[in-house]
Amino acid sequence: MTSRYHKRGLRVAVFLDAVNIFASVRDTYGCLPDHGKLLKAAIADNHLHKAIAYCVRQGEGMDQWRSVVGRYGYEFREKTPVHFKDGKGKADHDMEIACDVWRLSGAVDMIVLITGDGDFTELVKRCRELGKITRVMGVPGSTNHVLKEEADEFVPIDETFIRVNKPAKTGKEVRK
Repeated sequence: MTSRYHKRGLRVAVFLDAVNIFASVRDTYGCLPDHGKLLKAAIADNHLHKAIAYCVRQGEGMDQWRSVVGRYGYEFREKTPVHFKDGKGKADHDMEIACDVWRLSGAVDMIVLITGDGDFTELVKRCRELGKITRVMGVPGSTNHVLKEEADEFVPIDETFIRVNKPAKTGKEVRK
């Protein structure tokens, strides 16, 4: 899919909700996302101003993931999960993403959110009111429909954005 914003000389900021996209791609395709392909599609042959990946700091696999994903040019914002008495944990980055989008909005022409989280719908509306082009990239079956509609453009994360040779550790087979 070629974006209507392809090669327009735009300054682009990309915000990757890594936990959301990892879970959506894993659950839908049984594989890992290819963050290089995601970033390339997000930029759409424009000028990358900044790319930030928001992730959870836990487990030894995170250092390897950061090393791989960092090669593509992402900066990282990490959080350690807060654990509750019932054993569940939480470490979402919604406020951090919103603050970074707002902080960088004056320096860019296009905001790209790589997430399916409907909590960002209002942020997308506000960015559009500021005259920013907004794009959302997400897995079709797990991206909030209002978020998709509110963005100037929705880019579906399909099989072309997965690492086929790298199944996720879920026991699922790779869907074709």
